[in-house]
Amino acid sequence: MSRYVLEVVIIVSFVGIFDKTMGGHCPLTLDFSPRGIVRLHMASAGNYRVYEMTVGNQVAGSHTIVCDSDQKAIEKAKKMLDDRDLEIRHGARFVARLRVADNK
Repeated sequence: MSRYVLEVVIIVSFVGIFDKTMGGHCPLTLDFSPRGIVRLHMASAGNYRVYEMTVGNQVAGSHTIVCDSDQKAIEKAKKMLDDRDLEIRHGARFVARLRVADNK
């Protein structure tokens, strides 16, 4: 097993354990960049991640936005909606999916 794969397995295992101890709400997320870089993020109270999704439901990019509620995060993400669907998450918790087709 390569070092890269081993590190990802360890991080994913840690996130899974942490999620169970937090009652199903894990404030940790993993970002995988197209270049193969893995980043571990700790979600704070108002940090939301907005993921740009490809047609095949792959993550094409992500942005962090700061809001104090799910509704405000959705409103802010709607302004970012362009030619790709967006998925909004707060930590590991799914918040919403915004589709380009629904916005036309």
